[in-house]
Amino acid sequence: MITTDLQPASIVEDSGFQKFVSGLDPRYELPSRRKIMRDKLPSAYNSAKASLKKLLEEIEDIALTTDIWTSRQTQAFMCVTAHFINSDWVLKSHVLETVQLKTAHTADTIASELKRVADEWSVGNKIRMIVTDNASNMTRAVSLVGWRHIPCFAHTINFVVTNSISAIDDLKMLVKKVKGIVTFFHSSVKASDKLAEIQIQNTIPEHKLIQDVDTRWNSSFYMLERMIEQHDAVTTVLCLLGRNNLCLPPGEVTEMRQAVDTLRPFELATKEISSDLHLSVSKIVPISRMLMEVTASESRPDRSTTVKEDSLSLNVELQLQIRKRFSYVEANYSLAAPTFLDPRFKKVPFSNKAMADQAQRRIETEMCSVPQQNLAQFEEPDDPGIIHVPSPNEEPTEEAGLWSWFGKKANHQERHRTSVVDAALEMRHYAEGKLMTRTDDPREFWKMHSLEYPRLSAIAKKYLCIPATSVPSERLFSKAGERVSAKRSRLKAKNINMFLFLNKNT
Repeated sequence: MITTDLQPASIVEDSGFQKFVSGLDPRYELPSRRKIMRDKLPSAYNSAKASLKKLLEEIEDIALTTDIWTSRQTQAFMCVTAHFINSDWVLKSHVLETVQLKTAHTADTIASELKRVADEWSVGNKIRMIVTDNASNMTRAVSLVGWRHIPCFAHTINFVVTNSISAIDDLKMLVKKVKGIVTFFHSSVKASDKLAEIQIQNTIPEHKLIQDVDTRWNSSFYMLERMIEQHDAVTTVLCLLGRNNLCLPPGEVTEMRQAVDTLRPFELATKEISSDLHLSVSKIVPISRMLMEVTASESRPDRSTTVKEDSLSLNVELQLQIRKRFSYVEANYSLAAPTFLDPRFKKVPFSNKAMADQAQRRIETEMCSVPQQNLAQFEEPDDPGIIHVPSPNEEPTEEAGLWSWFGKKANHQERHRTSVVDAALEMRHYAEGKLMTRTDDPREFWKMHSLEYPRLSAIAKKYLCIPATSVPSERLFSKAGERVSAKRSRLKAKNINMFLFLNKNT
């Protein structure tokens, strides 16, 4: 409970918990809070850390994510998570460290801590990519360390949407007005109770209104979506309480519905890309392309339908922001390569054929440099296509005597077949193969076809482990922010690190 559910160690001193444990087994003696914090917690942490270090020794390619969080006590912490694909093609995600930043969050400070964590875990030469938010100090820090970097795709979508909404005055004011309505209901017990009563009377879903959060655009989407659902009940309550000034007129309700419909693909994209249980980096190129296509199509409405001008304006702003922030994705090899290496996509999502071809050529070049020892595990013994040539001490057979010349030539050609030729043959076979269905797991494809594509599968494992967002670090801090801050205001930084490490890794 203490590490899994992040309950405070003092729970062992609570009389209710003591009675509960005694009811399970009266003979069991609970350890003291002091013993847990001084002995059991460090022991469990050291054991889990040693196991993870041993696991990372066997891994060739690792991607990192990092983010910074400030607790209620205004203490700053930076979390570093590692992501990789193991030999069975299982995607793994582990917390490496949660470190307190005691000085200003400068690029130099962040870079120093990132390098220290990498050295501590002996993974510095295995890091293929790091994913962070778009903050300048983060991007500069990664540059100082010398690692390859991609910005968090979820943050980029956030900028696209928030900047688009801010550019349309009427829509910005509407969001502000809805936020004011939600604030009123959250701050008035009478209004909240009356809303629940009206919901029951009119068989409306008994949902509370949602307040948005400035740092998450989709919270504004959910706020508007919930307001649409509850509009009739909300309007009734406002009228009953004499707050008619807060009511939304029909025109604004229509505007709100159109905005929600326009933004829904971006909400779906944010949810899909933020999953840390599935491969995600390969989706950046196709999702970027699809968002561009859907906003472009919405900007060309059917003339027989009535579409408010603000809806068209939102689409135009979204297109401008997408071009500004997503135009690089196909030219970025770190994003193009995993898309091509995902057997669900390959070249299909690319709008620029030249960029797709360039990614294919660069992957083929990388295939040539795959170490020979990495390919040994894929070699099949006693290849029937190669003629056996007897050794000098081996008794020759009549057949060998007849075919010895051909056998020598065949073996010589096989031994001198260049990696360039092998890479080209592998690449051609893969590129011309059928696509997997979109709902299939690409890891299963590579697990089944590693023998068929030994070089290509090694490159695929290198790129497909990269997460598309820094959400894994953010999720850890969401949990920490609620539980560590509220329940453990006196926890030392080293103990916070151990608790969060064990919570995620065990």
